[in-house]
Amino acid sequence: MALIYTLSDIPAKDFDNVSSTVTWLPFANSLVHIALFMVLSVF
Repeated sequence: MALIYTLSDIPAKDFDNVSSTVTWLPFANSLVHIALFMVLSVF
């Protein structure tokens, strides 16, 4: 949700940068899930 609110505040000229960021989102998302799994499995 925070990402959506952030994107809604970005002017249209910045969407070229956003599109390159969006391509990395699935990769970053899986990294976060792996990191959370590692941290939670320690406890």
